[in-house]
Amino acid sequence: MLENILYTLPQSSLLVGILILLFHALFTKTAQHSCFQITKATILLSIMSAVLFYNKNFLPAYLDTSSFTTIAYVLNGGFALVWLWLSSKWFINTKAQGSLKFCILVLLLLLTLSLVIKSIHLGVLFAVFAILSFLQFLLFRLSRTNEELYHTAGRYGLISIFFLILIGGAVFALSKENLSYIEAESFITELSPFLKMVFTLSILCSIFFFLSVAPFHFWFTDVSSPLILPVATYFNLVPQTALWSAFLKLHNTLFSSMSDNLKWVYFAFGVLSIVFGVVGANASRFVRKIFASISLYQTGVLLLILSTFKENITSYCFIYLEIYLFILLGVYICFYAFKINGEYPSNLNLLKGVSSVRPYVSAAFLLQIIMLIGFPPLSYFMVEFFALTEVAKSPLIVYTTLMGGLILLPVYLKIIEIVSFLKREQNFDRVDFSTYFCLLIHTLCLIILSLYPEILFFQTDILLNIR
Repeated sequence: MLENILYTLPQSSLLVGILILLFHALFTKTAQHSCFQITKATILLSIMSAVLFYNKNFLPAYLDTSSFTTIAYVLNGGFALVWLWLSSKWFINTKAQGSLKFCILVLLLLLTLSLVIKSIHLGVLFAVFAILSFLQFLLFRLSRTNEELYHTAGRYGLISIFFLILIGGAVFALSKENLSYIEAESFITELSPFLKMVFTLSILCSIFFFLSVAPFHFWFTDVSSPLILPVATYFNLVPQTALWSAFLKLHNTLFSSMSDNLKWVYFAFGVLSIVFGVVGANASRFVRKIFASISLYQTGVLLLILSTFKENITSYCFIYLEIYLFILLGVYICFYAFKINGEYPSNLNLLKGVSSVRPYVSAAFLLQIIMLIGFPPLSYFMVEFFALTEVAKSPLIVYTTLMGGLILLPVYLKIIEIVSFLKREQNFDRVDFSTYFCLLIHTLCLIILSLYPEILFFQTDILLNIR
């Protein structure tokens, strides 16, 4: 009994953290300033517990604990910690209210995402997706800065319900004995081709909505700019590891038996994501929307690589996702450093000539842009090179990926020109020393990964059989 309680620590510690936050708010007047410290300590405890009990499980029929789920959760928790630290700076600098509500939402979201990562049961996956939709809707509501965003939150809620009905219908049609990923795969393979495709697409399209795969991506790219910066940071960084982990497990189990049909589905969604991503990035003048569109392009690349259904390709996709999200994390740290009269600008033109007054932040920002361009031997180039080498026998995938990257090149060059070569028009606020320190650590990590790319691939053996 005691052992099972200990095995729940990665999740139960988050619930305890919520109770501590509530008691602290009731009895301490300084809760507004200290709730972030409590939340960070709670997340750190949850991560340490996940590592300590990496192979221990209290519900083996519903949740999986393995080296893969531990890596995914540690990454997810790491991104959440940095996001929370950046968000605390935003709340302090803008003197915004609602930090207690925000911190409670953070812990609830991380709890839900941990279950997404560990789930091996379609019933559990449906339940946690329903909870995740509701919590993300509440997070949207924190950004009600204008009427348009208020309606966007409503549309997100309604569309979420539609896709939850899709996946819920598939779950309801399966008997209780067939809800685990492996049992569901065996059950679905015995159905007629039409029913097999209906079942699979219901689950697949629901996951694609949460991953904001084109054409289900508009809720994600359209709101990246008007959302308050902490909420925009969450949607771009925090849930991605968890959602992709769940998708990769389904890819290796439930979807693997339908590879002949699904490879064209993957390919079609991948091409759509690349097209919408590169067009959206070139057409936008809002820097956050540009990077949301670049993320859409990266999603398309991952789907194209996965469309080969090659054995063990998922390990390269997960490593590719890791390095991209790590670079994007540096981009968002820079967003928190670019501040004009207390405001965090979203229009790219407001960053004209920022390198003349903020040279160190701008240098880190430009390094991340250069890495995304794909210059060798930087880490992003190495990971992309190895991933595309694995699918070299499918030249259409390689050419589509490289063509999309080439079309994105003017976007990257435009950012470099605006930041470095145009005349400054704004007076930028002083950057906190802690932000400089965080950027320094991030930049050093990028340099180390570029010099020793084998660090990225130490996980390959662990990730070979994602289940």
